[in-house]
Amino acid sequence: MSDIVQVVRALCASPSHDGAGNAVPLAINPATMRGAFASILDGGAAELEMGALMAAAASLEAQHSGNRFAEIVLGLSDAIRDRMMPLAADGSPAPVVVLPNYGDDDLAPAVPLIALLLRRLGVRVLIHGAIETHGGLLNCSVLREFGILPAATRGQAARQLAENGLALLPVTLFSPGLAAMLSLRNRLGLRTPAHALAKMLMPVLAPATRSLHALHIAPWLKAHLAEESVVLDTPALLVAVADSSEGGTFESAAQISFREVEKHPGWQVLTDMEGIYTSRRPASNVSLERIPGQNDPRAWTEWTRHRIDGRAVLPQLVASQLACCLYGCGYAADFHQAKAIAAVELSTLAA
Repeated sequence: MSDIVQVVRALCASPSHDGAGNAVPLAINPATMRGAFASILDGGAAELEMGALMAAAASLEAQHSGNRFAEIVLGLSDAIRDRMMPLAADGSPAPVVVLPNYGDDDLAPAVPLIALLLRRLGVRVLIHGAIETHGGLLNCSVLREFGILPAATRGQAARQLAENGLALLPVTLFSPGLAAMLSLRNRLGLRTPAHALAKMLMPVLAPATRSLHALHIAPWLKAHLAEESVVLDTPALLVAVADSSEGGTFESAAQISFREVEKHPGWQVLTDMEGIYTSRRPASNVSLERIPGQNDPRAWTEWTRHRIDGRAVLPQLVASQLACCLYGCGYAADFHQAKAIAAVELSTLAA
């Protein structure tokens, strides 16, 4: 019996019950979970078995079954690590911030804006993502209008990062297997575990004192993965923000936490917004802005340009992540200074 079949049977089996009447799902050996995804990533899985595993995982994700779905993500993470080819940043003293671009959470359309603002402040930015997906393609279209094109090779991405301060790294260049799994959504019409994991990847090797990976995670999954090795390798921001299917862009509550590997072993909450942008009960001092449609890259380009030029204010969710990035990558000595720098920069744009 293959590892995939064992995993599917365990995921679909009826749970047993303990003495207190609590449901206990059938245990899955982590090595078996890792082996199942290894066979998929290596192209050795039968399509029927692979489809069954993707369907079972999608059902658990839709139910927000945190414990069980976290097992799946961790198994995929273990398999990916053995096959991922991280990009090595050069020895420049300029800090590096790494942003995910997979287009399926509420902060995704702001990735080009955050990257361009960070570069203006002298912070190098690498954006990794699946450029053929809907959201990834949208942001690639916006970035192209600002002269940023996807790298064709890993060497070109490294040069762009060193010389231009901003590079766009397609997932195919550091994890072809993950890219193939992401593309299954077009065939199956389902999200896969790769869509949750991709936004938590750390594909750049850089000095820990001058680098930061922004990791995006669904709020319901945070409690199950925040202390796992998948998010604890390097200094990181953990951005808990809703998938776009769960709310409108910039309208979700979000929490952004920071962890330094050496100085602070735990997560430090930097900002916690409880629905500042919400279509149901907007705060009295916040006016909701009209945002472009998801299928309109030209409008998103103008939206981004207006904020780069200071002709419109940033949504608070975007301004908060900008300040968090400045602090997390070592650009600012503390978070208060980071917020002050971001505020001065934004006021300069508007002047």
